[in-house]
Amino acid sequence: MAQEHYFLWSFQQFSYLLYLTLNTPFLIRLEVIISLFYLFIFSFLIYKLEVYNVPNVSRKKLVLVYVLKITTGLLVWAIYTFYYDNRVTADIFKYVDASKVMFDAIYNNPAHFFKMLLGIDAYGDELYPYYLKMNFWLSPSGYKSYNSYHFIIRLNALIQFFSFGYYQVHAIFFCFFSFTGIVLIYKAFAFLFNSKNSLVFFILALFPSVLFWSSGVFKEAIIVFALGLIATQFRKTFSSNLFLTVLLGCYLLYLTRISILVCIVPSLLYIIWLRVSNNNYAVLKVFITVFSCIIIAVNMPKVVPKIDPLQFLVNKQQDFIELSEGKHQDAEYNKVPVAGSSIAIPPLTANIFSIIKSTPNAIINTLFRPFLWESKSVLMFMASMENAITIIILTLCIIYRKKNSEFKWDYIMPFLLFVVFQYVIIGLTTPIMGAIVRYKLPALLILLIIALHIVDHEKIKTLFTKS
Repeated sequence: MAQEHYFLWSFQQFSYLLYLTLNTPFLIRLEVIISLFYLFIFSFLIYKLEVYNVPNVSRKKLVLVYVLKITTGLLVWAIYTFYYDNRVTADIFKYVDASKVMFDAIYNNPAHFFKMLLGIDAYGDELYPYYLKMNFWLSPSGYKSYNSYHFIIRLNALIQFFSFGYYQVHAIFFCFFSFTGIVLIYKAFAFLFNSKNSLVFFILALFPSVLFWSSGVFKEAIIVFALGLIATQFRKTFSSNLFLTVLLGCYLLYLTRISILVCIVPSLLYIIWLRVSNNNYAVLKVFITVFSCIIIAVNMPKVVPKIDPLQFLVNKQQDFIELSEGKHQDAEYNKVPVAGSSIAIPPLTANIFSIIKSTPNAIINTLFRPFLWESKSVLMFMASMENAITIIILTLCIIYRKKNSEFKWDYIMPFLLFVVFQYVIIGLTTPIMGAIVRYKLPALLILLIIALHIVDHEKIKTLFTKS
């Protein structure tokens, strides 16, 4: 009965919050009713499914975290509705609005809809008028070139069957995806921590940028879910289910942000090496893995001319610089505004020495920026404060770390490798601080786990007890 009471209480609180936030006419009230319906469905799944059996975290607390994510999603919606009020360029709306163009095709020509949704013969001339109306579907490099917006738009088009076009319903779905990913990531690493310490889960789930950027209709929600699929399998023995789960996670990363997949490949290779050999010389094997991946990347064009990782970085940087300078257009052929948080980054060439030279600056940009004095908006100020918190946590890890013998290096190293690669690629290619804050979210999650494993929790408790 206590759990039922708690569930009804959280349900009533969320209902009240939604009503206050969206207190207008019938259609808005209908959106509230539909949103509450899906909140109930997903909360029920969290209560009942075995996958949400989290060590030392009760189901009612999990539901509370999920409700908090949805509440944060309302804050994200409010910021992009009333503060950044250009709906055409607002990240949270562009996927939903584009998916509605795709979905509406089902009423006039269902064949067109399913071609676009499934990607079967999806580049016929008869579909071009739809794509013209979809914000960011068309790539600057050409009509038939793939870009990572396609999958998110298609996913939202599928959700349109359930959402009746209401943005808040899409947000509730995406919150569920990211929440599930965080649960899976925590469960994969829970063995690194005290069995009675559930604080780590709440730090991961409620860390400001993780909570904010994974609670709207952003790619980050799917990326966190994909990482959860991959991470939850890394300690298990090889099996067909393991292979398919990891493959699905990697495929989702390929569809959403291929640079993250590139960063995770060295970690997967390292894990496979440990599996087929042993855990001896774990640190040495990391350096061998990194060196081997660099050699492969440099020589890849000689083997497969169409695949050039170094040129990919150069092209990605150039595309981002053009975006920051306002040289891109939206679906209505309006110029995308010049980025207000752009920074200068060294131009790259498709040369390994150019990349190595720019790497220190890349890590600094990703780890430390925006600085406090660079904050020109509330979101930038929050990001700079979070960077300060992250630096404090890393400093505590150095000063109050466990004994080296207590570290599980064979589990830490592959994921530390992922963090370093991700921070480097983001810093090399991204000149927009707002994008840096979002893009580093997956790596930040893993960095927090590593930091919380390295730090001696008892020493920290003693520190605060004395003070």
